[in-house]
Amino acid sequence: MFHASCCLLAGSVSSACFAQSSTEPGIIVEGRRAPMLASQRSVSGEDLLAYGAATVGELVEEVAAEDGDRGDSVTVLVNGRRVSGLGDIESYPAEAIERVELLARESGAAVGAPAGRRVYNVVLKPETRLLVARGRLRGATDGGAIGATADISATRIRRPQRLNAAFEVRHDGAILESERQIEQVDGSPENLGRFRTLRPKTSGYLLSLSGSDQLLPWLDGSATLKVRQNRSQAGLGLSLSGDGVERLSRGSTIDLNTQLNAQTGSWSFSLDGGLRRDWRQITTDLSPMPSRNRIVTHSTRAELLAHGPVWTMPAGPLHLTLAAGLRLERVESRGLGDRMEFGRTSRDIRLGVDVPILSESGPIPWLGSLAVRAEAGEGSTSGAGKLRSRIVSLRWSPARWIQLSAVHNDVRNAPGVDLLTDPLIETSGVRYFDPLRQETVELVTRTGGRFELPVQASTTRKLSADLRPLKDVDLLLTVEYGTAVNSNVISVLPAASALVFELFPERFERNPAGQLTGVDLRPVIFPSQREEQFHTSFNLNVPLDIGGGRSRLQFSGSYRPLLSSRLALGRNFGTIDLLEPGSIALGGSTRPRDQFDFTVGYSEPGLGVRFSGERRSRSVLQAGGPADVLTFSPLTTFGLRGFIEGRRFVASSSLLRNSRIGIDIDNVLNKRERVSDGQGRTPLSYQSAIRDPVGRNIQIEFRKTF
Repeated sequence: MFHASCCLLAGSVSSACFAQSSTEPGIIVEGRRAPMLASQRSVSGEDLLAYGAATVGELVEEVAAEDGDRGDSVTVLVNGRRVSGLGDIESYPAEAIERVELLARESGAAVGAPAGRRVYNVVLKPETRLLVARGRLRGATDGGAIGATADISATRIRRPQRLNAAFEVRHDGAILESERQIEQVDGSPENLGRFRTLRPKTSGYLLSLSGSDQLLPWLDGSATLKVRQNRSQAGLGLSLSGDGVERLSRGSTIDLNTQLNAQTGSWSFSLDGGLRRDWRQITTDLSPMPSRNRIVTHSTRAELLAHGPVWTMPAGPLHLTLAAGLRLERVESRGLGDRMEFGRTSRDIRLGVDVPILSESGPIPWLGSLAVRAEAGEGSTSGAGKLRSRIVSLRWSPARWIQLSAVHNDVRNAPGVDLLTDPLIETSGVRYFDPLRQETVELVTRTGGRFELPVQASTTRKLSADLRPLKDVDLLLTVEYGTAVNSNVISVLPAASALVFELFPERFERNPAGQLTGVDLRPVIFPSQREEQFHTSFNLNVPLDIGGGRSRLQFSGSYRPLLSSRLALGRNFGTIDLLEPGSIALGGSTRPRDQFDFTVGYSEPGLGVRFSGERRSRSVLQAGGPADVLTFSPLTTFGLRGFIEGRRFVASSSLLRNSRIGIDIDNVLNKRERVSDGQGRTPLSYQSAIRDPVGRNIQIEFRKTF
């Protein structure tokens, strides 16, 4: 597999980089769709360009966000075939897409997708050659945060072969506390804000090479190599001698993923493998000797998967999925004079069966189609013991315009390696609010991993309905209700409050005068958490009879009320309601009861504009006693994105030919969340510009296809 991946990547460099610019429209696309996979929503290439995104990765993230999904949490197919993940094609230009199909929920069994995951099928154009360059310049209207990104990609697709090479370099300037007029703790030096960053200066690059080809009539292979370098420089304040203290973070990642897919009759087999090396070093410029922390992680993984029909039933074929995986992880970590080596091995097997019970062509067609999916997995991780997963899902489509589904998911997982092995890092001069003394102090924080974290368990249940109620209108309505029960909940230490002080007294240090001097922020464990949530969304596309009939309006929106969220505290403390004033900041943030977002877009050939908004409701956090409550104000933000092709300005210009100019404005009204106590005061550590240093941000983009 490694030899085949090297051959594919070598071909991508030699072929893609010297490709001429061309696309061949009008060719019939033969995107393969596996049996029993119904497309719930299909977004054409023209509609996708209206999003103003430049790459496949950006587009899938945008489309997924409209449906309440995340691009990294879905199973991705390319032309109906499995790939390792979105990362295999995320750097391809948007012009390479023919369409994106969002497959019906719980319908991915025929391609071996894990139960409960959404499946996206990205259909690429059968033949295209593109060389695309892009430059972006951005900055905050409040000052600072000046940044720039430049990237170039070369793509050649001639089915079944596809090749892509991409390179990106970026730089973002720092934001100093002095640039946002941050109020300092009493007694601080006057110029302290000039030596502290709210956001560090960052830079880096990403090189991506990917290729796929038909190796034999029954076998195809793909490989993706990514090399990433990152650098971050933050100002931590002043030392006792009056010198500036800086923290330099550097990291590099080499990631190679390969996959072989074989087709034998109606059965499909895939072998997925990956190698990854992460290197990170954090250096704090302390006198007389700098503090240096380093961590190196090596991981190797392989998964063999087979799926296909085993029996033909009256309603259709019964599909079986078999999978086995192996992962090896090794970590070397150094921090604060300590050295640690850690290794673990994870093994798992998975068996899934998809049983069709009813179909529209069966003996009872008026009941529609009905299928059940069941999946069981067993595994083990050294140091964590046995792991398991149990998933059962039901999907029923009583009519073509409605799809109903139900899912029960029971999983036990080991904590991530980084949570166990991250080195201990001490940071001095951190601003921290002490609610017991009603003061903000500067103290020493400790961050890092905890080796003794337990296995986590999660049980989720979801009921959902997808409706297309109007025959001649492209309208999709989605309604979902879900519950989740999580055990051994791992969280960073919540923000200080009377309850947190009582729960974790060993995490706080005070001097003889009672002033807070140190906090250990490393992960803590809560016995369990229960949540209940509702989600509704809509997507509407309206074609307009202007611009040759190729113009359209797009509307989308979603509403997510959190019905309940309760956390068991352990140590005989009972449970608390995370939506009420007695809550704590689980995971480092408060829980809003309601969230709403919407998008309105207009597009025509060569022009597009999208206006979006998001509202987060008020949330609360108990600080000191029952009467001392911090209120986080409701926050509504808007975004505006637009693009226009260069030919609309000067049709005869060679520079503007095949070019696009775009603008992207985040937080149009420059709104920030305000935090206040019972007297309307804002603790110094909760100042609005600390929580959101950037505010309104404007980015200008120039993109050209050669």
